[in-house]
Amino acid sequence: MAWAVCACGLLVGGASGSPSAKVAASPEEESAWSPERLPDNVRYDAVLWLCAHNAMSNSEDGWHFPNQQGKMESLLDAGVHALMWDVWMQEGKVVLRHGPEWAAVLGSRPLQDALGDLKTWLDVRPQAVVTLIFESYVDAEQLAVEFDRAGLSSMCYAREEGKPWPTLGEMRRSGKRLVVMTDRPGISPAWLMPVWKQCVETPWQASAAAELKNTFNRGDKKNDLLIVNHFVTPLTASRGASEQVNALNVLKAREEAVRREMGRNPNFWVLDFAELGDGLRFAAEVNQSRLHGKTPAMEIKAGFQP
Repeated sequence: MAWAVCACGLLVGGASGSPSAKVAASPEEESAWSPERLPDNVRYDAVLWLCAHNAMSNSEDGWHFPNQQGKMESLLDAGVHALMWDVWMQEGKVVLRHGPEWAAVLGSRPLQDALGDLKTWLDVRPQAVVTLIFESYVDAEQLAVEFDRAGLSSMCYAREEGKPWPTLGEMRRSGKRLVVMTDRPGISPAWLMPVWKQCVETPWQASAAAELKNTFNRGDKKNDLLIVNHFVTPLTASRGASEQVNALNVLKAREEAVRREMGRNPNFWVLDFAELGDGLRFAAEVNQSRLHGKTPAMEIKAGFQP
């Protein structure tokens, strides 16, 4: 199982893309678009969370053939508060890596280091709610040990089966501001939740925008959370291709098509090079539309609490 093709060919695309695409937002725009600014009465499952695909693989940390431009803190600072990470065992340690053992040459990082930096980031941002979605090649029990060591377990939210998702205010007040899901569940703490019992996704295989499909893939379509995979992989992740599909008109058109064709509001919008193009602005506009009741009620699966 993989979130995207891991290729070791030539990098496709350059820094330039569609003329309408723009590079990362200014600090002022990023602050205005941050989900930290969403009010307390918004339910977790009513938010459109911008999500970084293969977030561990980024050029700022020196990875080869990266999926992202900025490292974890840069993504979080910008307002990308959902991260997809791949975890493997490497020389007796749990590491972030994109692929089997040979992929270590492309980049790797001890999971413990990343979790420590995440805790530091969360500790000084009490309004932030973050989601981690793991493609895991490590037993759930070992993954839980890593969170314990980093001091993050007490910050993880455990959803009771059949119960509604909490509001952001409830998560902020309780300190349970980290949602963790994995595709390799096991005998583990309740907060390490099976992703395909909580989420359903759209297909992730696409080499061009025309191949992005608004159909159900992994997970039960009755699950509460919808992951929309909105990235293309001509050969490997491409800045140029990402700028094109991350353009505001493309994002808006697909979001409308998803609601129309799937009858669902998206919850996680997954991008390569999430800081390029208009993803941040798009997520903020969608959330404002939901907040002010402009999204048609018949298409809302989970709403804002009054």
